[in-house]
Amino acid sequence: MRVLKLLLTASLAVFLFGCNGGQRVVNNQYQSAGCPVYVVASDLAYVGSPCLQDSSKCIGPDCPVLGMAKGKVTADLFVGSLDKEVKEVVIIERIKAPSGHYWNALNGPKCQLGGKEYVEFFLTINDKKQGGKYTQMLEDAGFVFDGQDQEVLIRIRNINNTSQMYLAYGCSKALFPDDIKKDIEAGKEFLRQRFAERVTVGGGV
Repeated sequence: MRVLKLLLTASLAVFLFGCNGGQRVVNNQYQSAGCPVYVVASDLAYVGSPCLQDSSKCIGPDCPVLGMAKGKVTADLFVGSLDKEVKEVVIIERIKAPSGHYWNALNGPKCQLGGKEYVEFFLTINDKKQGGKYTQMLEDAGFVFDGQDQEVLIRIRNINNTSQMYLAYGCSKALFPDDIKKDIEAGKEFLRQRFAERVTVGGGV
């Protein structure tokens, strides 16, 4: 009986907090020690925290001989849908470098969020397999994809030498106005405006 209670408690903890542990999201507000506060629009549903593997690799003379040191990825997923069809996603990841590893300076176009500098880039997802565990988590929760490309805006910031924040906003091409669907620069500006409406970055580190 005691074992059963322990198993139920552990299962509930995973359901509430995700496999990475620790409650970070309350009322669509993400807050974690040492990180800025991110508030996601209330009509986006919090789906959960997938288990993600650290994919960092150590290159150079200072790498651990056995290469056993692992970093940590803590992720949270939000979805905007229409009749369970995915239209928007917001992903917040906190990435901790493995012991002895350090993040290089980020290069690329810069933008300001919450008074801090982020590097910004864009990509298109036209195969749901590219979504990896996020896709699987959405499908497990009963969501389906609308068959359109997802246009994605990504913003990354090094919090310090060993911690990095990764924010992604994905929007179905079905939500784009018809007159900009073939205009790359107009599409980027549309994503920037949508991001600003869907994710608010508050104070903090």
